[in-house]
Amino acid sequence: QKAAFDWECKAVVAARPGVIVEQLILSHLDPGWPEKGRVEEARCHVVWGRVMAVEWAVGRRGSTVMSFRVDSAGRWYLMTDMNWLDHLLEDSFADPDGWADAMFTCVGTAIQKAEGVASATLADH
Repeated sequence: QKAAFDWECKAVVAARPGVIVEQLILSHLDPGWPEKGRVEEARCHVVWGRVMAVEWAVGRRGSTVMSFRVDSAGRWYLMTDMNWLDHLLEDSFADPDGWADAMFTCVGTAIQKAEGVASATLADH
């Protein structure tokens, strides 16, 4: 049995009209500690059917925002300031590099799902 935290329930109840898609899946992204499950959350912000930013939160420990940028050749790339992870990685993950690799793989999946939902429902955010 898993349930949302009280503050999460209040946030959902107070949310403005739009689309919220949530599915609780405990993260096991740390290859050095595979039995450890934790709440990690990807919040995708969609504009005109395309994810423009992803906020990745690790429990109540911290989060970072990754946003898409366009280089001078017109190629899209994901940019983030990972400084917030310095203190988190040292005492929260047995294999920080393995976790980071797994997290970025999950970000790709989250982006695909968010864009699919936005396209299917003709909704953004």
